[in-house]
Amino acid sequence: MARRKNLPQKVVDYHKLDEKQMALYDQISAELEKKNIVALRLEAVEIGVESPTTLNKKALIKRMADRMISSYLPSDSEEKGIIVSADKSFGQGNDRINGLFQNVNGQLRIGKCNVPPVVAKRSALRDGDLVEGIVSSADGVETLVIANSIDGESTEQARPFFDELPLAKRGEFGSMILGTPIDKRFERLEFGERVIFGDMKLSTACEMVRSYTNAIGLYVGVSPEFVCKDSFSSFVIPFDSPKGEMISIARLALERAKRLCERGKEVMLVVYGLEFIGDRDVQHAIFGAGRSFDKGSITVIADVRKEAENGAYQRVATRVANEFDADEIKF
Repeated sequence: MARRKNLPQKVVDYHKLDEKQMALYDQISAELEKKNIVALRLEAVEIGVESPTTLNKKALIKRMADRMISSYLPSDSEEKGIIVSADKSFGQGNDRINGLFQNVNGQLRIGKCNVPPVVAKRSALRDGDLVEGIVSSADGVETLVIANSIDGESTEQARPFFDELPLAKRGEFGSMILGTPIDKRFERLEFGERVIFGDMKLSTACEMVRSYTNAIGLYVGVSPEFVCKDSFSSFVIPFDSPKGEMISIARLALERAKRLCERGKEVMLVVYGLEFIGDRDVQHAIFGAGRSFDKGSITVIADVRKEAENGAYQRVATRVANEFDADEIKF
């Protein structure tokens, strides 16, 4: 076959295909999957795919399958949003998305953008993943078409599951390096600690989040006027939030911490107003997430004002501190 000139990229919205079209698309993808990357790149050049050598195998197969299936689709496919012309949409500023993936009662979303189950499965998306991808818009509804990266890494990169990470002994990897004056308040804070910080001020919680590189702030029961600039590391729950929304945001903050930990990051999760979440299981899951692994850790510092449930938090805490007395109590 003669080499074709590079053609405008076509992005196919898989979930809008009918059953026969999906079956054909899956068949094309399966046949391409059998070929090695060299053969794929040669074939991609022949059918006019732009810059095939810059793509990994998974992305190249997607690009080639999109182009191949497009010739079998009806002429009005672009009008119906089944095919999105990359040439047309990439310059509009609303074709790319960068946000946290979340599964809420079977509704897969990144902010207000829908995520088709097939796209989530293809890229193995998990709650709390920071996803960069391409979206299509139809009738005012945005839908994720391709997930290009997760936390800046390829969607093909293998990663462990949080619950399967091998635990490390506390103190094995030394202490966290915090910014002044936080380091004075928590002297020799070790990776993976679970800290009760009673009577914590909101300003102190924000200061801790700002002082540590991989810090996540969960601010519960704050005023509606409270705003954080970084939406990927700060989760705000106003006091008048519905219970379901409150629990959903709290879970997302926890899952975000787990996703970073799975990538070997030393994470600090600062929780202001833990007891206001209103769900005991979620509260315990957040506080109990503090632990250290061979690679990565989650250190939890939570504002627990009342020791309910017969000191449930104290039984698993590694130290206790408060705003007015910075002396820690080791358990």
